[in-house]
Amino acid sequence: MRRRILFVGNGVTLAHICRPLQLAKGLDSRHYEVHFACDARYRSMLASLVGQFHTIHTQDSHDFLTALAQGRPPYSSATLCADAEEDLNLLDEVQPDLVVADFRLSMRIATTLRHIPYATITNTHWSLYFRGRYRLPDMPDLWPAHIIGARRMAQLAEIFLPPMFARYAWPMTQARRQFGLPTLGMRLQRVYAEADHVLYAEAEKMNPMDSVPKHHHFIGPIVWEPPIRLPYWWNALPVDCPLIYVSMGSSGSIDLLPAIVQGLADLPVCVVLSTAGRTTLQHLPDNAYSADYLPGSRVTALAALVIGNGGSMMLHQCLKVGVPMLAIPSNMDQQMTIAPFVARNAVRELRLASVSPASIRDSVIKMLSSPRYFESSKAISHVLASYEPAERFASFLNTLFGANSAPLAATHNTVNAKK
Repeated sequence: MRRRILFVGNGVTLAHICRPLQLAKGLDSRHYEVHFACDARYRSMLASLVGQFHTIHTQDSHDFLTALAQGRPPYSSATLCADAEEDLNLLDEVQPDLVVADFRLSMRIATTLRHIPYATITNTHWSLYFRGRYRLPDMPDLWPAHIIGARRMAQLAEIFLPPMFARYAWPMTQARRQFGLPTLGMRLQRVYAEADHVLYAEAEKMNPMDSVPKHHHFIGPIVWEPPIRLPYWWNALPVDCPLIYVSMGSSGSIDLLPAIVQGLADLPVCVVLSTAGRTTLQHLPDNAYSADYLPGSRVTALAALVIGNGGSMMLHQCLKVGVPMLAIPSNMDQQMTIAPFVARNAVRELRLASVSPASIRDSVIKMLSSPRYFESSKAISHVLASYEPAERFASFLNTLFGANSAPLAATHNTVNAKK
């Protein structure tokens, strides 16, 4: 019998859509019936997916990222309750054997109420078993930053991370109470990674972790790129100088692009820039080429260096082919994602408040002239090459369902409660 798998992507950033999408595309349609739910604005990205599409509402990306930059919870209890109601309707319609979601926090409420097994895709730094240090990027949008500086503001905020995390967890506590469910506590990691099965989209042993339980699985880094054509200028790119690929993605600080381009203008490099359709740059220097979107794997394969926000998808895309990154993180998730690779000298971090044409130029010169970044990124590429997320995910499903098993029952952290 074919198992019905419902994938759910939260459109606050592109990664939360593309990670479940890549897993869904890798399933054998002879054994699995695929359903995919996300905001209608991402419908065009699912053109190559064999399955059924369902529309759900997700928060506006700009509002979400603005809240994070200002140190506010990006969701309210009312938002979570409304999303949970929508999720319940979706589950009743699809009747899945398993739900796989990426940062759809409300889905844990719905799957618990409907007794449907739930797997969440997340990063190791949001795990209860993570034992590293939590760090924040520069925070220029917090109100004291204009007095004490964005760097000092981040250092000060790190002191108060436990109560900040508790503040972020509080809306989920309120929402669960509305549905008659017990609290998950005030640890944000519990809220972000609460599921019957946890799927880490990273390689094992990159971050300091306690021994994880058996229902936690390292499926490896998931990368994606849009199915688009190469731009008209592609074949005109010079081949006698290093190629620098620049993209701040869907969640990086797009305002940094002019400084980045200016800092690279006088260097003997070729700059290939993707704006993700978020801005239009006027008067590009002669060594720069720009497009809204680019096939990242093809550009990265030719690149000597990538400049980006440090988000998991683009970071792993370049490290999988042994290309180092100059990362400029603008939110905590990006800051934490790059941390293990900064420690291994495959990534160089440039703090947000330090970005200027001069600092970009200096950083790029140092990276291009230092073999350690290329040697370290190449070593990491060998580690990442052993991970095929689609295969590991399929193996995970085979273990859960077996060849002729009955429908799977939720087994971990499930509360029997009715709405």
